[in-house]
Amino acid sequence: MALNVTTRDIDRVGTRPTALFLHAYPLDHRMWEPVIDRLDGVPLMVVDAPGFGGSESFLDTPSLESYADQIASVVGRYGVEKVVPIGCSLGGYVALALAQRHPRIVSGIGMIASKADADSDEGRIKRIETLVGMLAGRRLELMEPAIESMFSAVTLRNNPELVQQVKDWGAEASREGLIWAQRAMSVRPDRLEVLEELGLPGLVMRGEDDTFVTPEQASRMAAALGTQVVEVRSAGHLLPLEDPGAVSRYVMTLYLKCK
Repeated sequence: MALNVTTRDIDRVGTRPTALFLHAYPLDHRMWEPVIDRLDGVPLMVVDAPGFGGSESFLDTPSLESYADQIASVVGRYGVEKVVPIGCSLGGYVALALAQRHPRIVSGIGMIASKADADSDEGRIKRIETLVGMLAGRRLELMEPAIESMFSAVTLRNNPELVQQVKDWGAEASREGLIWAQRAMSVRPDRLEVLEELGLPGLVMRGEDDTFVTPEQASRMAAALGTQVVEVRSAGHLLPLEDPGAVSRYVMTLYLKCK
């Protein structure tokens, strides 16, 4: 299994860590382009999850842990010693798994529109029902409204081109990728204690109109990291696309704190 990895300036990293960007479901590395275009001079890696973008599908049991292990292996092959994982939604879950399983390579963490909680029983059932429906031929019927629900009303009204772009990306995700992601997310454990034990700089960002991450969930993560929640107005669950300027500014602030 090979992960698709995009890198920039990692040969000039020196003593600085590398920013590691992990995308949301059901997208791929392209969702981060508006953010990383604003991060001149920051060495970075952007990874596609299994079955998304240019990454091959996993053949073993779907788990965020095995994906995190693969990322750690790739980081090592590139000669990178330290990373600052920045994850949106699914990407945040992966960042937590990486921090738990490979803490020696982590210099800080960015949780963007993500959470540390495990799925509730109801949420787990809903994931499986949605997956079954998509595999039964109702993919567009189920995915398009789900993607729309990730955006704020402001974005839906003022930026329909962005909404359609994300729908197009979602339509490109492989069947195997969708299965892997939904199954892996459904069995993830609660990892709030990972943030409590990390003892490193952290960033928690949430769109004020995010219906997937509650203010309470974001506040618990921020408290565990000893920081404050950055709440972005007129934004929903896809902050890196809805307000890339705000995300890039706060990511840069986090990055400069990491060693």
